[in-house]
Amino acid sequence: QFLIDRDAELTIVDAKGLQAKDSNNLSDPFIIVKVLNQQGGTLIKSTTPVIRKTLTPTWNHKIRLTKDIVQNLANVYIECYDYDMVSFNDFLGEANIDRGSLEDSLFDHQQDNLHALSQRAGGGVEPNDIILHLRPKKRGDGVIPSLSLGTVRLRIKLMPQEWRVFRDYV
Repeated sequence: QFLIDRDAELTIVDAKGLQAKDSNNLSDPFIIVKVLNQQGGTLIKSTTPVIRKTLTPTWNHKIRLTKDIVQNLANVYIECYDYDMVSFNDFLGEANIDRGSLEDSLFDHQQDNLHALSQRAGGGVEPNDIILHLRPKKRGDGVIPSLSLGTVRLRIKLMPQEWRVFRDYV
């Protein structure tokens, strides 16, 4: 386990391929982000602004994670919704990324099957970018359907300040 003696910044960059939920064949997407600890408790919760009438929103929504939050982080969970003023917000998908995958992005820039850097149209992909595939909510039997409901791009980076990285061998 890495123990990082440094603040970090998590950015919800953008999304692609979201479902149309409104009568105009578009959506008004926003994301709720929860940074969770090992027990599933919420360390920090943040919501992006609503971007109107699009299936490809760009938020660049930055979330500052103090070093205490970074050291206790186990998982980042996101839910994407279509904002509806009159009725309930429509669910567009959910995704999560675990601590190990975030550390890979920070330190090794490795790719894997679940959180792969992809060649996106228009470029703009940076080494610390992580592409998450939105999926439907878990069914009652706990099985997560494999259908992708679009992608969300996150970016994690350490903040500029004095820092050290330690390996905890316990």
